[in-house]
Amino acid sequence: MKKILLAVFTVFTLQIQAQNIAKVPQKAVQCWKQIEFGGGHIIGIKNDGTLWTCGANTAGQLGDGTTINKSVPLQVGTDNDWEAVSANHQTNLALKTDGTIWAWGDNFYGQITGGSNPQTTPIQIGTDTDWKTISCGGNHMLAIKDNGTLWVWGGNSFGALGLGNTTTVLSPTQLGVANDWAVISTGSSTSYAIKTDGTLWVCGNNQSGEMGNGTGVGNNAGGPSVLVPTQIGGNDWKDVDAGGQHVIAQKNDNTLWSWGINGFGELGDNTMVTRSFPMQIGTDAWTSFSAGNGSCAGTKADGKLYAWGINYQGIGIKEPTLVNDDTDWDKTLSSGQTYYLAVKTNGNMYAWGGNDVGQLGLGDTVVHPQPTFFDNMCVETAGLNDNALSQITLYPNPTYNTLTLENAENLILENLSVTDMTGKLALSQKGNDHWINVEALPAGIYFLNVSAQEGVQHLKFVKE
Repeated sequence: MKKILLAVFTVFTLQIQAQNIAKVPQKAVQCWKQIEFGGGHIIGIKNDGTLWTCGANTAGQLGDGTTINKSVPLQVGTDNDWEAVSANHQTNLALKTDGTIWAWGDNFYGQITGGSNPQTTPIQIGTDTDWKTISCGGNHMLAIKDNGTLWVWGGNSFGALGLGNTTTVLSPTQLGVANDWAVISTGSSTSYAIKTDGTLWVCGNNQSGEMGNGTGVGNNAGGPSVLVPTQIGGNDWKDVDAGGQHVIAQKNDNTLWSWGINGFGELGDNTMVTRSFPMQIGTDAWTSFSAGNGSCAGTKADGKLYAWGINYQGIGIKEPTLVNDDTDWDKTLSSGQTYYLAVKTNGNMYAWGGNDVGQLGLGDTVVHPQPTFFDNMCVETAGLNDNALSQITLYPNPTYNTLTLENAENLILENLSVTDMTGKLALSQKGNDHWINVEALPAGIYFLNVSAQEGVQHLKFVKE
């Protein structure tokens, strides 16, 4: 009788547990909506509108109220209405869905609060709610409003604000009266902007030819600086990305052009000669590009990924060089100083290069010479079969023992494997099971590699 009662009780308990599990709400599928490097740190927004950072934090640029470095992305606050971010050196600028802009980090020139002390948490800039596009420079900031006007503020020692002087400005100030600005990018002490008519305008430091005006000195008052927006080239520019003291711009035919300092081959023209006018990078068209502080990357239509400029060994690569033999790269996301982020066509993001302060977000501070899986970028897919793998999530995460796959009902799984941060295989399990026991693993950060008929998905998890 006791055995019968025990069996009945066990069945009843299992039924209750099953009901409780069924009542657990499904977790939202998380992916990165935008991500980029600053000076030794990562900042990005996930598809649920939350803000995440990692890496160097000496000036509070991680926004978590501390100055402690972090080697894995951690959420900043609890807000879930972040729309766009821009980072440069130790300062960040961010846009919310309500049209407000926020900044934090290094504040030496008063570009955040008007004072000079670091700002370790996001603080709103002004009260306007009609901001549309943002760009954070080394010590100054640019932003475009919904009406197409351009606004500037921050450090101005080299005239990067384009106001005709070198006076620091502590709050957003409109630049001229034009209302047709479309694209903006900022370097250390330089500003670049493209209008809707395809013309490119520059201002700021010109000591290394950054203004692209064909000389090494300014064409306005102020010595080597260009103090007011000056047009460069014709009217066929579509995009621009400023590095520290150089810049790369793209024309409508998708060719890339570069100018400025070239001490490590960052101009990609197979020399280390500084250029004061736009020079084409090779002859091919490019599908994406990114310029960092001496390091650059780009992709071509054949799905191949290239990098040039200073690498993690301190060696200058003078022309675009294949990162690896893969042909499924979608685009480069961001370049820093010896470190990079890029994404493949399936949405898998990879980071590699220098990592002395954990800026790759991989949970360590060691160099990663080759692209290492980081996380998933949000991708648009045509239908269920294409999207099924990207919809998979894990729970619980972190975990002590068992990991369960969510949203995998429509997949036929072939294998589940676990690798550590070095890529070493830790566990492997064949079959169509939608769970795996990881209790035997030491505490740490791992990747669950889900192999299905539709392809392979890599999911990061923490074993406690």
